[in-house]
Amino acid sequence: MNDGYQVVNGEYVDLKNAKSYWDTAIGLQQVDNLFPSPKLYELVEDHLMGKKNYAQVEESLHEYYAAASEKPNYRTREADLVSVRIAQLLNDTNFRLTKRELLRIHQFLFKDIFPQGLEKYVGRFRDVNIRKEEEILGGLSVRYSDYRQIEENLDYDIHRENLRTIHEQVDHIPALSRFVSNIWNTHPFREGNTRATAVYILKYLRQNRFRVDNTLFKNNSKYFRDALVLASDNEKEWNDYRYLESFFQKLLVDSDLELPAFCLANNDAEDQ
Repeated sequence: MNDGYQVVNGEYVDLKNAKSYWDTAIGLQQVDNLFPSPKLYELVEDHLMGKKNYAQVEESLHEYYAAASEKPNYRTREADLVSVRIAQLLNDTNFRLTKRELLRIHQFLFKDIFPQGLEKYVGRFRDVNIRKEEEILGGLSVRYSDYRQIEENLDYDIHRENLRTIHEQVDHIPALSRFVSNIWNTHPFREGNTRATAVYILKYLRQNRFRVDNTLFKNNSKYFRDALVLASDNEKEWNDYRYLESFFQKLLVDSDLELPAFCLANNDAEDQ
């Protein structure tokens, strides 16, 4: 039957931007001190040369780890598999600014990834309260949302963002920084919050026709996470948006902008 349509093997591939998607995906692993294997880089080259699509890259990774003579490092496996899934999601233009979309992204990224005991939290909001010592806070933690308020907080922030498009704001960088910070500060998941949030926001920006320098995440993912920490409600009882705003300024407006070094001395002095 000739109906005018062509089968595309299950996915569209934006080869023009594929390298930047891979750079972003691999760079984002650094937020959790994860680094992909040499095998992934081989498969990335196959993908960029048109030899494999995203699904085939992931299938090759599963085969590679199944055939390993020694038990593979689960952290490296995580970096490999989550990288290909992030690249695939960035290639996909479908997006809705909803709570359900955030859950879908988390489910897609971390299925069969979490260690035993945490697998039940894939694609689900956490049902416990958590804290995490942050080096940039001197060992203190962000004050994440109480798990009983996660859905309410997300509903509020997403509804407020949905009331207007990002292009209707003159001050879209400060507003965007606060929106992203609020989503991340809610920390809806047990694991994988930064990577899921980053993909969610990058897809949102693309939906709003922003030209995004995805490659910024290649070398600055740790900076992005630390900027989120400083912009969030934390146990030092102050928050500072300037680093997150600078990150988004460089991401969206001026790729030549130098990201400011973190300077916490004044804030530390105020706490004393």
